[in-house]
Amino acid sequence: SRESGAETALIRSTDGGETWQALEGTAEISRYYAEAIAVDPGIGFGKTAHQSWHLLEHVERFHDLEIPLLVGHSRKSFLRTVTEKPSAGRDAETLTVSRGLVEKGVEILRVHDVEGHATLVSRHHSDRLSQLDAGAAVKP
Repeated sequence: SRESGAETALIRSTDGGETWQALEGTAEISRYYAEAIAVDPGIGFGKTAHQSWHLLEHVERFHDLEIPLLVGHSRKSFLRTVTEKPSAGRDAETLTVSRGLVEKGVEILRVHDVEGHATLVSRHHSDRLSQLDAGAAVKP
Protein backbone atom coordinates (compact mmCIF):
# COMPACT_ATOMS: atom_id res chain seq x y z
CA SER A 1 0.00 0.00 0.00
CA ARG A 2 2.99 2.35 0.24
CA GLU A 3 3.11 2.69 -3.54
CA SER A 4 -0.59 3.53 -3.87
CA GLY A 5 -0.71 5.69 -0.74
CA ALA A 6 -3.73 3.77 0.55
CA GLU A 7 -4.04 3.55 4.32
CA THR A 8 -7.31 1.66 4.70
CA ALA A 9 -8.75 -1.39 2.99
CA LEU A 10 -12.52 -1.85 2.72
CA ILE A 11 -13.40 -5.53 2.90
CA ARG A 12 -16.87 -6.91 2.42
CA SER A 13 -17.13 -10.59 3.32
CA THR A 14 -20.33 -11.75 1.64
CA ASP A 15 -21.11 -13.64 -1.53
CA GLY A 16 -19.99 -12.31 -4.92
CA GLY A 17 -23.25 -10.60 -5.88
CA GLU A 18 -23.57 -8.72 -2.61
CA THR A 19 -19.92 -7.72 -2.77
CA TRP A 20 -20.40 -5.88 -6.08
CA GLN A 21 -23.45 -4.05 -4.75
CA ALA A 22 -21.86 -3.15 -1.42
CA LEU A 23 -18.70 -1.82 -3.02
CA GLU A 24 -20.61 0.23 -5.57
CA GLY A 25 -22.67 1.82 -2.77
CA THR A 26 -19.55 2.42 -0.71
CA ALA A 27 -17.80 4.09 -3.62
CA GLU A 28 -20.09 7.13 -3.54
CA ILE A 29 -19.23 7.82 0.10
CA SER A 30 -15.56 6.97 -0.25
CA ARG A 31 -14.82 9.29 -3.19
CA TYR A 32 -14.14 11.94 -0.57
CA TYR A 33 -11.42 9.72 0.90
CA ALA A 34 -10.17 8.06 -2.31
CA GLU A 35 -6.52 8.88 -1.62
CA ALA A 36 -6.58 6.93 1.67
CA ILE A 37 -8.68 3.90 0.64
CA ALA A 38 -8.11 0.65 -1.19
CA VAL A 39 -10.93 -1.73 -2.09
CA ASP A 40 -10.47 -5.42 -1.27
CA PRO A 41 -13.12 -7.75 -2.73
CA GLY A 42 -12.35 -10.22 0.06
CA ILE A 43 -11.16 -13.29 -1.83
CA GLY A 44 -12.01 -16.35 0.25
CA PHE A 45 -13.85 -14.51 3.04
CA GLY A 46 -17.25 -16.21 3.30
CA LYS A 47 -17.08 -17.24 -0.35
CA THR A 48 -16.93 -20.54 -2.12
CA ALA A 49 -13.96 -21.29 -4.36
CA HIS A 50 -16.23 -20.67 -7.36
CA GLN A 51 -17.20 -17.22 -6.05
CA SER A 52 -13.56 -16.31 -5.42
CA TRP A 53 -12.57 -17.39 -8.94
CA HIS A 54 -15.49 -15.39 -10.34
CA LEU A 55 -14.31 -12.24 -8.53
CA LEU A 56 -10.76 -12.76 -9.82
CA GLU A 57 -11.95 -13.33 -13.38
CA HIS A 58 -13.94 -10.07 -13.31
CA VAL A 59 -11.70 -8.00 -11.04
CA GLU A 60 -11.34 -5.28 -13.68
CA ARG A 61 -14.95 -4.25 -12.92
CA PHE A 62 -13.70 -2.77 -9.64
CA HIS A 63 -11.68 -0.18 -11.58
CA ASP A 64 -14.97 1.63 -12.21
CA LEU A 65 -14.83 2.65 -8.54
CA GLU A 66 -11.72 4.74 -9.27
CA ILE A 67 -10.16 3.56 -5.99
CA PRO A 68 -6.94 1.50 -5.73
CA LEU A 69 -7.68 -2.22 -5.75
CA LEU A 70 -6.09 -4.58 -3.23
CA VAL A 71 -6.36 -8.36 -3.69
CA GLY A 72 -5.25 -10.79 -0.98
CA HIS A 73 -5.30 -14.18 -2.71
CA SER A 74 -1.95 -15.62 -1.65
CA ARG A 75 -2.03 -19.33 -0.73
CA LYS A 76 -5.79 -19.22 -0.05
CA SER A 77 -8.04 -22.28 0.02
CA PHE A 78 -9.73 -21.53 -3.33
CA LEU A 79 -6.41 -22.60 -4.92
CA ARG A 80 -7.20 -26.19 -3.84
CA THR A 81 -9.29 -26.37 -7.02
CA VAL A 82 -6.03 -26.36 -9.01
CA THR A 83 -3.57 -28.02 -6.60
CA GLU A 84 -3.49 -30.48 -3.74
CA LYS A 85 -0.54 -28.70 -2.13
CA PRO A 86 -0.88 -27.45 1.43
CA SER A 87 -1.23 -23.70 1.93
CA ALA A 88 2.51 -23.05 2.42
CA GLY A 89 3.28 -24.76 -0.90
CA ARG A 90 0.98 -22.67 -3.11
CA ASP A 91 3.37 -19.88 -4.09
CA ALA A 92 3.62 -20.97 -7.75
CA GLU A 93 -0.17 -21.05 -8.08
CA THR A 94 -0.39 -17.67 -6.34
CA LEU A 95 2.14 -16.21 -8.79
CA THR A 96 0.10 -17.50 -11.73
CA VAL A 97 -3.04 -15.79 -10.41
CA SER A 98 -1.02 -12.67 -9.59
CA ARG A 99 0.25 -12.41 -13.17
CA GLY A 100 -3.35 -12.14 -14.38
CA LEU A 101 -4.21 -9.60 -11.68
CA VAL A 102 -1.22 -7.41 -12.59
CA GLU A 103 -2.22 -7.59 -16.26
CA LYS A 104 -5.73 -6.46 -15.25
CA GLY A 105 -4.29 -3.44 -13.45
CA VAL A 106 -4.66 -4.46 -9.80
CA GLU A 107 -2.57 -1.93 -7.88
CA ILE A 108 -1.91 -3.82 -4.62
CA LEU A 109 -1.31 -7.54 -4.05
CA ARG A 110 -1.17 -8.91 -0.50
CA VAL A 111 1.15 -11.92 -0.77
CA HIS A 112 3.49 -14.15 1.20
CA ASP A 113 6.25 -14.46 -1.44
CA VAL A 114 7.25 -10.80 -1.68
CA GLU A 115 10.50 -11.44 -3.56
CA GLY A 116 8.85 -13.58 -6.24
CA HIS A 117 6.13 -10.99 -6.71
CA ALA A 118 8.59 -8.10 -6.89
CA THR A 119 10.26 -9.95 -9.78
CA LEU A 120 6.89 -10.59 -11.43
CA VAL A 121 5.83 -6.93 -11.22
CA SER A 122 9.24 -5.69 -12.37
CA ARG A 123 9.15 -7.96 -15.42
CA HIS A 124 5.59 -6.89 -16.21
CA HIS A 125 6.56 -3.21 -16.14
CA SER A 126 9.66 -3.87 -18.27
CA ASP A 127 7.56 -5.76 -20.82
CA ARG A 128 5.00 -2.93 -20.92
CA LEU A 129 7.74 -0.34 -21.47
CA SER A 130 9.24 -2.46 -24.26
CA GLN A 131 5.82 -2.73 -25.91
CA LEU A 132 5.31 1.02 -25.65
CA ASP A 133 8.78 1.68 -27.11
CA ALA A 134 8.13 -0.78 -29.95
CA GLY A 135 4.80 0.89 -30.68
CA ALA A 136 6.43 4.33 -30.75
CA ALA A 137 9.15 3.08 -33.10
CA VAL A 138 6.67 2.02 -35.79
CA LYS A 139 4.61 5.21 -35.70
CA PRO A 140 5.48 7.74 -38.42
